[in-house]
Amino acid sequence: MEFHYTAYRSPLGEIHLLASSKGLRALGMRQSYPDFWQENQRIAKGEWVHVKSEKDPILSQAVDALDAYFKKGRSLPTNFPLDLQGTLFQVKVWKALLKIPFGKTYSYGQVAAKVGKPSAARAVGGACRCNPVALFVPCHRVIAGDGNLTGFGGGGVEIKRKLLTLEGAAGR
Repeated sequence: MEFHYTAYRSPLGEIHLLASSKGLRALGMRQSYPDFWQENQRIAKGEWVHVKSEKDPILSQAVDALDAYFKKGRSLPTNFPLDLQGTLFQVKVWKALLKIPFGKTYSYGQVAAKVGKPSAARAVGGACRCNPVALFVPCHRVIAGDGNLTGFGGGGVEIKRKLLTLEGAAGR
């Protein structure tokens, strides 16, 4: 299988994007390309071809969406073509995260309840950590039940805080 990848320069640093023919497969923030490649080999086995974003329709849409998000403060589309690779539970959580409105936050417990597993807040946290397409699946909008910000696999708590600030969402 062939995958296309490109890099996007955001105000938070370089973001690596990887697409299959079905949709966005992976997004890497605050990491080098070799680290991004190493981390995503398990979900994207095949040939990786570096392309300019405009040469791939999914990457082109992703770059346009990221421009609107970072430069104009617009929400990323919830119907963006994604090629999610994970366990059934992870995919269920990621789909629930797509329903968190721009500028709002949910607790891990609230997300667990939304997926029908009210006692699985820690498992929701695990699914958030494994989210291969952070930003497009907004795991940064998930916070602790007491309102505190907790880990963010997309670059740490400070990046999470910056994303929530950009969206006008609260969080300590």
